[in-house]
Amino acid sequence: MRSLIVSLAVLVAGCASVPPPQVPVAVTVQGPAFAKSRFDCGAKPVPPDPGKVDRRGGSAAAAYEDRTEVWGQRCANRLKAVGAELDAAGQVAGE
Repeated sequence: MRSLIVSLAVLVAGCASVPPPQVPVAVTVQGPAFAKSRFDCGAKPVPPDPGKVDRRGGSAAAAYEDRTEVWGQRCANRLKAVGAELDAAGQVAGE
């Protein structure tokens, strides 16, 4: 019984020595600022409607693939340009 009381006293004393939680600190991030439009690739091309292409389905599909390829390249180039600016500013960690 006595050891139980001593154990409880030690536990209570241990709780009293817990340091208070740290207060969050505001962090300022420096680097180039980018407009949201720099990350917007626009709407992805819409595939052709099978009910409207009739026998020209192959050419409509090919045109859609071409538009999708151009859209993807344009989007990749936008993001590469942002990455290059971040790299030039020293904001990209080494690999």
